[in-house]
Amino acid sequence: MIWTVLVFLLAAGAAPAEGGRDLYYQARTMARQGQIEDAIALFQRILDESPHDDFADDALIEQARLAEEKLAQPARALTLYRLLMTRFPDSRLLRRARVRAEFLTAHLDQGEAVLRAYQQIQRESRQTEVRTSIEKMTRLLAENPDFSLRPDGLHWIGTMWVRAGRVDLARKVLGEIVDNYPRHRAAGLALLELSNLEILAGKLDAAEAAYDALDRLPGQQWDGLRQKAQQRLDEFRHIQWALWLAKASWFAVAGIFWLTLGLALRSGKTSWRKLLRAPVEVLIYLAVMGGLIAWAWSGARQTMQALMIMTSLNIAILLPNGWTLRAGPVGAFGLCWRLLALVVAVVAGAMLAIERADMTRQVLHTLEYGPGG
Repeated sequence: MIWTVLVFLLAAGAAPAEGGRDLYYQARTMARQGQIEDAIALFQRILDESPHDDFADDALIEQARLAEEKLAQPARALTLYRLLMTRFPDSRLLRRARVRAEFLTAHLDQGEAVLRAYQQIQRESRQTEVRTSIEKMTRLLAENPDFSLRPDGLHWIGTMWVRAGRVDLARKVLGEIVDNYPRHRAAGLALLELSNLEILAGKLDAAEAAYDALDRLPGQQWDGLRQKAQQRLDEFRHIQWALWLAKASWFAVAGIFWLTLGLALRSGKTSWRKLLRAPVEVLIYLAVMGGLIAWAWSGARQTMQALMIMTSLNIAILLPNGWTLRAGPVGAFGLCWRLLALVVAVVAGAMLAIERADMTRQVLHTLEYGPGG
């Protein structure tokens, strides 16, 4: 009899009741597997059986998150966020719950169905064709012109047009936000987006005008962004100046080399017949660059484009230089200035190729943060 009691006690000690922590992580696993309602029910079990458990507030906010993000039930989520604020006023999750509750309270103005559709369009845009997503959002905003999230929805449409490569339509939508909602937060985001488009188009004065317009927006939230934007604009001004210098340097070197070749032809030091044979260094350079272009062909399309442009520019320099070197002795001084001119032209050509392939920002980022930055 005693042994039976001991065995029973040991068995009971070996299988403790599930605590809030265990149930919480079980529910999280179920949610990841797509069993959303079952996960919510398990979170509720924590609140019912262990209302003072350390994981009780976590369970409640997870219920709200799943209701909002997975079930597209913003009204239900709002009730749960408010419940957390009431039951757990000292929770570390209070601020997060308050932010979401304020958002949902402000934007359920046209009913749950409208907000649900708005959020679903944005969530599904990653798996939906860009134009289809834009059409859905445009139709939703047109049917609900007084929707509180209309300016934000227009900004979303503008960024999606940028993603689709239709900068003209993006400018139109973003400009509409600035004109019709000049004191809304979305107007500031639209101005930043417009300034980025102007920078990419090389219109730095227009970009600066967009940055200046941020100063007219209410609140202090734009001060830091305005400062960072100005720094970025100054950076692009330096890049623009450097590219202008590179272009001038390349054309100067190319002009000198081709002029020197023309003088050699005129003086009889070389002939048109000799120009039919490419210099050896040009052939070697073509072989090396051809290998690099073939390597980049499989995936790095921008790199391939930059290499092709750089090859063309450098060939236009190497050919006249090689032909004139074979026309006769140039002396130590002539050799030195040619070498210096080649270095300048190659560096300038690389800068122009990178710019033409739209890789300037990538190269600057790599130089600043390293290859893995």
